[in-house]
Amino acid sequence: FWGFSFVTDPSLSALRWGELGPWRMLDMVENLGAGGLNLGDIYSLIGAVGYAFYVVLLDRATREVHPGAVTVIQMFFCGILALAISPLVETPVLVPSWRLAGAMFYLIFLGSILALALMNWFQRKLTPLRAVLIYATEPVFAAFIGFLAFGAGMSSREIAGAVLILSGILVSDLWEIAAARRGRRKARAG
Repeated sequence: FWGFSFVTDPSLSALRWGELGPWRMLDMVENLGAGGLNLGDIYSLIGAVGYAFYVVLLDRATREVHPGAVTVIQMFFCGILALAISPLVETPVLVPSWRLAGAMFYLIFLGSILALALMNWFQRKLTPLRAVLIYATEPVFAAFIGFLAFGAGMSSREIAGAVLILSGILVSDLWEIAAARRGRRKARAG
């Protein structure tokens, strides 16, 4: 999912090849064509395109409206939608307890409202591409915190994935710095 949003978001936000990198879109098409598409790939692509639109629209919304208002609207809509859909997909059962109250407090306030409010607040200071690059580090930090908190190890494949994610961010930042330098040189020469 993150890989697809990483590819689609820049193309939706600016439609400039300079932000995409030289071969990113061609690699995506080649990789999809090599193994064929299955239903999971299609769901991932739909989700990634939806996520790309979300990041671009969030960028616009947080520049025009206070991020706190955007957070309230997002949480209210998602809460109402989840309550409306839940009886259709499951039989909701809540057994009141202090453990449930603590879990709900953590998930609602810290894991949802605070996390979303921080994302919305800082989103207006970033480009959509930069935001997606930062969001792509989520699994890396989740693995790191899992290691610190629970001693959970990572396989060599997972470590390689973390290195690729962090390397991609580094290369993207270096690419942006190089593009800015080229722009300054052109401005001085012209």
